[in-house]
Amino acid sequence: MEEQGVPQAASTMKGKDYKKALEYYSIAAKGGYFAAYYRLGMMHETGKGTEKNFVVAAQLYKTGAQLGNAACMAQIAWCYRHGNGVEPSLDEAFLWYKKGAEAGDLEAQYELARMYNEGRMEQGPNVEECIKWYTKAASQLPEALDALGLIHFKGELVERDLEKAEQYFKQASEQDYHGAFYHLGYLYEDLGEYEKALAMYQKAFDLGSFAAYHNMGRMYCNGKGTEVNYEKAIHCYTIAGAKGVAASKFNLAMMYLTEKGVELDAEKALELLLDAAEHNSPEAQHQLGRMYALGLHVDQDYDKAALYYKQGAQQNYSLAQNNLGLLYETGDGVAKDLQKSLSLFRLAAEQKLPEGMYNMGRIYENGSH
Repeated sequence: MEEQGVPQAASTMKGKDYKKALEYYSIAAKGGYFAAYYRLGMMHETGKGTEKNFVVAAQLYKTGAQLGNAACMAQIAWCYRHGNGVEPSLDEAFLWYKKGAEAGDLEAQYELARMYNEGRMEQGPNVEECIKWYTKAASQLPEALDALGLIHFKGELVERDLEKAEQYFKQASEQDYHGAFYHLGYLYEDLGEYEKALAMYQKAFDLGSFAAYHNMGRMYCNGKGTEVNYEKAIHCYTIAGAKGVAASKFNLAMMYLTEKGVELDAEKALELLLDAAEHNSPEAQHQLGRMYALGLHVDQDYDKAALYYKQGAQQNYSLAQNNLGLLYETGDGVAKDLQKSLSLFRLAAEQKLPEGMYNMGRIYENGSH
C-alpha cells in the first residue's frame, strides 16, 4: 500500500517532474521524514527520475524499514519474498511482514496472513494467525475479506462453512472487488444455483476478470444456468484465451475437435493446444500427449506423447500420470520402467482417477510389477 509522501514533492509529481520530486524526497529522507524512503524506493524501482535499479530500491526500503516506516517494511518483505533487488529469503520476508503488520500496514497484514495460510514457514499453516491477520486487514482490504471467504469455502484449514464464505464474499463484493464476484460464482455453482453463478461471473467480468469470462463460456457450453449456446461459449473462450486464460484455449480447441458449434478443424485445435500447453495448461498437455500416442489428427509419435504427458504429470494431472504410466509399462517413447509405471498409477489412483484405480487393481491381480 502506498504511503503519503512529502507534500512538496507530491505536488511536483503532478507536474511529472520526477527528477525534482526525487530531489525533494531525498532531502526529506535526510531530514528525518522516513516515509520519503518509500517514495524514493518506488522511484528507483520504476525508473522515475532516475535509472531503474532494484538493488538501490531494496536498500532504500530496508533503510526506511529499519527506521520504523511500516510501508517500507511491507515493501522490503516483498523484495525478499520475490528476490527483487536482494537474495530471496522467506525468513526475511516473514520477519519484515510481521514487523509491518504489527506496525499497522494493511499490505503487510494481508501478506503475513497469506504466509500463515500457505504454510511458508517450517511449522506449516497456522490457522489462528492466518485468520487473525486477514481479519485485521479486512477492515480496509476487500481482498482480505475474499481470502477469509475462500478459507471457509474450501474447508481445508477450518470446517467448511458456505454460509460464512458467502457472507465474506458479499462484503468484499460490496467494494467492487472482482475476485469476490468470481468466488461467489463458484460458490453458487457448488450449490447448484447456476443462474446466480452466471450473474456473478458476469459482474466479475465487467470488473476485468477474464477467468470469469472463461467460466461463463463453460456454462454456455454445458447449458448451466442458461440454454446451451455454443456461439456465446466460443465468444467467451476466444476473448478470455486472447487475454491469456490457458483453460479457454484448451476448451476452444476441444470444441474444434468435437465439432461443438464449429466444423472440425484439427489444425486450429492443435494450434490452440500447443499455445495452452506452453502456458502450463495440464489439460492441454495431456490432450497433446493423447493425440500423439494414438495418432489422432497428427502422426503417431510416442516421444512427443511422453514429453507432453510428463509436462502434465509434473503438474499432478491424474490423466497424464496414468497415461505416462502406461508408456513406462510398455516402453513406448521412454525406457521401460515398471517401477515408474507403478508409481505413476499410484499417484493417479490417489486422486481417485478410475483408470488409475483400474491399473493398480490389474497390477495387484497379476503381480506383474
